Amino acid sequence: MLKVILLSSINPEQKTGYYNAVNDRVKSLKKEKGIKIWSYSIYKSTSLIRFSIKKNENHFFIEYPKAFPSHGLFSFITLWFIRCVILFLWVIIRPNMIHVHWGYPLAYAAVIIKRLTKKTKVIVTFHGSDVHTHPARSKEIFVKTCNLCKRVDHVTAVSENLLLQVRNKFSVSESKSSITYNGVNLDETNCSFSSSNGLTFSFFGNLNMTKGADRIIPLYNALSGLIEENFTFYVGGEGPCYKEIKQYIIVNGISNIKLLGFMPRADVKRIMRKSNCVFILSRNEGLGISAIEALAYSQLCIAPDIGGLSEVFKENPELLIKNDFNPSDYANKFISCHKDKFRVNRTYIFKNFSMKNIIQKEITLYNEIMK
Repeated sequence: MLKVILLSSINPEQKTGYYNAVNDRVKSLKKEKGIKIWSYSIYKSTSLIRFSIKKNENHFFIEYPKAFPSHGLFSFITLWFIRCVILFLWVIIRPNMIHVHWGYPLAYAAVIIKRLTKKTKVIVTFHGSDVHTHPARSKEIFVKTCNLCKRVDHVTAVSENLLLQVRNKFSVSESKSSITYNGVNLDETNCSFSSSNGLTFSFFGNLNMTKGADRIIPLYNALSGLIEENFTFYVGGEGPCYKEIKQYIIVNGISNIKLLGFMPRADVKRIMRKSNCVFILSRNEGLGISAIEALAYSQLCIAPDIGGLSEVFKENPELLIKNDFNPSDYANKFISCHKDKFRVNRTYIFKNFSMKNIIQKEITLYNEIMK
């Protein structure tokens, strides 16, 4: 029996793409024979001083205060705390492997295990911001990310594009690294587009700059100017841009933008299924869970040609925008594809990103590393 501790920093109060990627993976791995999974999330609170321990059927959640610094002079406090938790888990469980789903500080703290034993293997999987955002903001985080990549047994990333960034930025060899796509539990029996009165557009994700939430209003205005037909634009998610979008809706008396806040995944899929187009507006994207689901369920999905999205859209490249962001490009792309009755190649999506296939590849990787 292969015993694996899966570490992450998913926040149960913020069920983002990262949360869904880890959660779906854990639920699927727990169904596999010959492997025993323990999932622990060690994450920073949104509260300055809150500390808590809680659990659900799939994970233990260990929340530490926002006051704990991630980098800088006193970052040792955070690292000390995370290391103590990991060491405690290692002593109690005695795993064959620790798989860490995030770079710094989580994987950096986890490599302390390599000082104690060579028997326990450590893998790190990079998801996006831990490669292209946080290391760019702090030299300390960059240096420590390079360090952890040298000390772990294997490095993976959730897309080919992200893996190339990891290899180039952190000097990781090809022999020590590979791709581990984020799998998605896709419902192949009910992925047909269902129409409604008027056009329906949607956007789902964190309402922040990285996900391009500040681009929603310019896109809405472009659609309003170029499309004569009535439409409704659904916006699902929470984040820093939420108030700005809400204020714009109120000030301008707009009734056809539906700002929905956080939504359960079942509700997201329901709206995707009736959407003429789901728009992806990200500035950076590790892989793109929303894009995978949108290509599976909605009539169209239009996105920028950045990060791992080129892999998701490999068999649907006509839906990618290659230029710098211009809202009119997105509106015109929809008009063109809608007029031509473009049909999404869904077979590629189900074959390459279904959770069942991804899990089998992951278990194969585990067995190879344990040899």
